[in-house]
Amino acid sequence: MPDQIETLRDDIAKVLGLSPPPQDTPSSELLEWVEWWRSSYQTAKALSNAQIVYLKAGGWWPPADATQIGRIAPRIVRRALRPDLT
Repeated sequence: MPDQIETLRDDIAKVLGLSPPPQDTPSSELLEWVEWWRSSYQTAKALSNAQIVYLKAGGWWPPADATQIGRIAPRIVRRALRPDLT
């Protein structure tokens, strides 16, 4: 049975349309990934389908919040988004 962090990982990936970290990802890195995307996930769940389509069409998906802007994403996030650059 998956634990809460794995369930949250899967939910975040589904809602945001991201590839989740692999099953064998160390728990510390998995937690970094979940914490990075948590606010985007919560924001996305509150949006209408029309708002989601609009953000995706404008290249603003997944939504970012003030805590992410200007920060360097954890390595696990960068590796998942741009595996050829890490």
